[in-house]
Amino acid sequence: VEHGSAANPPAEPNHPEEGLYFHAWDADFSCITGTTYIHSVYRSVGDVDGDLSVTIVDALALLRTAMGLNEVEVNVFTDVDGDGEVTVADALRTMRIAMGVR
Repeated sequence: VEHGSAANPPAEPNHPEEGLYFHAWDADFSCITGTTYIHSVYRSVGDVDGDLSVTIVDALALLRTAMGLNEVEVNVFTDVDGDGEVTVADALRTMRIAMGVR
C-alpha cells in the first residue's frame, strides 16, 4: 500500500461453527501512513443488544420474548439454537454463554 493510501480489507471472516460473526474492523485503514495492525471484531450468538458482549441481560431479553412479553428480531444472534424461533432454549443457552458454561 502506498503511503497515505487506503488498504483493501480482506473478506469478512465469519466463524459460524464457533458462533462468531464479523462485526467490524478495529482500526481505520483509509489512510495508511506506517505499519498498521488491524484486527477483526466479532459478535457472538446470544448478543441480543449488539453491545459485543453476551450477558444475563441478553438472556432475559430472550426469555421475555419466549414468554410473549416483548419481541426481538429473529436472527443468528437471537435464535441461538438455529430452529427458526426464539424460545426458552435460546434464553437458557445464552445464559450459559454469559456464565461461561457452554
